[in-house]
Amino acid sequence: MQNKKADKNFTIKHKGATMWLRQMRDGAWGVGDVVHDICDYLAAGARWRSKYDNAAPLVDFAIRWGVDDALDADAQLLPYCIRQIDSITARLADATDAVRAQHICAMMHNDPCSVRYADVYRLLSDHWDDLCQWSITYRLLAAMAAMQQWCDDDVVQAELQQIVTDMASAWHD
Repeated sequence: MQNKKADKNFTIKHKGATMWLRQMRDGAWGVGDVVHDICDYLAAGARWRSKYDNAAPLVDFAIRWGVDDALDADAQLLPYCIRQIDSITARLADATDAVRAQHICAMMHNDPCSVRYADVYRLLSDHWDDLCQWSITYRLLAAMAAMQQWCDDDVVQAELQQIVTDMASAWHD
């Protein structure tokens, strides 16, 4: 009976967002699982476009609450991340700080252990207007979310719940 009462407090109309938050609240999923699934959902647009482009707060959240470790050279998803960062670097070739994207890309190829997750998130955040409508951006975010460790306590979960609630309020599917 208590779960039904708690579910009434959810004012999110998006079924996926409600499920993600319920999974996190019930302890079945951690913060990283929720971030991964959201990014995976947003990558599922048509014709290389993202479903929605309002995930900038989620990227900022990742900068704050993702453990700022270096990439793991042995991570199973690393080759996939490298393919995505290759595409992003090509897309940012004309950006004012294209050198930074090229540097991160080269380091991911040659010495992934020297690349910190936060550096990649900051690159995406700094170029959000150019990257937010592109599915590749969210594919990279989803893979990184799955690879990285996350702070995962009540404060972090409450912040993520608010971000998801705000983002999902603009989704119409």
